[in-house]
Amino acid sequence: MKKSYSFSPRRIKRNTKFTKKESEYVRIIVRSFVLYIIIGVASFFVFFGIFSNINNLWGFFKPSEKYVEDNNIKPAKPFLKTEQEFTKKEKIDLEGIAETGKQVVLYKNGAKEAETIADAQNNYFFNDVSISTKEEDKTTFYTKVIGNKNVESASSNEVTVAFDKTKPKLEVLSPQPDDRIKSYSRTLEVTGKTEPDVIVLVNDKLARVNTSQEFSATIGLKDEVNDIKVVATDKAGNETVINVPVYFEKKSD
Repeated sequence: MKKSYSFSPRRIKRNTKFTKKESEYVRIIVRSFVLYIIIGVASFFVFFGIFSNINNLWGFFKPSEKYVEDNNIKPAKPFLKTEQEFTKKEKIDLEGIAETGKQVVLYKNGAKEAETIADAQNNYFFNDVSISTKEEDKTTFYTKVIGNKNVESASSNEVTVAFDKTKPKLEVLSPQPDDRIKSYSRTLEVTGKTEPDVIVLVNDKLARVNTSQEFSATIGLKDEVNDIKVVATDKAGNETVINVPVYFEKKSD
């Protein structure tokens, strides 16, 4: 006689239920699996992160390319000082500012003239440099710094010097030589004419010069003979001197 079997869901549910020990094993396996996934993903990013930056790491050990490039950078532009634009001298002195220890080249009218080295105070000097001695002719100077691998800096500012040996015009209008002055006041106004860009001194006192190049200065007088010295000096240092002797007598009351 055959045995009959009946289907019972309750029985299957009861038979598939894990024991406490089996559940613990499952949790351990799941946690381990998740942990391996996390470690794998992290390892992936770390590996490729290091690989992509390996050139940066190697850069600490290989020679710096930036240093090599810096050797080709232009030196700083020098500065050339000027004390006067006109001179009566045939040779002048020039000086300027540049980076310490750098070679400085002087150019005159566009042609190389001389070389020197900037000192520890960033100064450089060129002495007894000749200029054009033709009247109203100008000589132009500028400098450059020579850096590593003969790289030149930009040109400095230009300095232009003109040769001038012509004495300035000077005329004393009042007083006239050997004038006899009789006055209650011991002061005298000296007047005259000159040319533009001229300084006039009357007995070492600075005279006022207007736009018409007329000058005036008030001086004090002593009894009897007074020597009045008028000196006109232009930008090049040329001087014209006029001496005017006058006789002073104070009026009595």
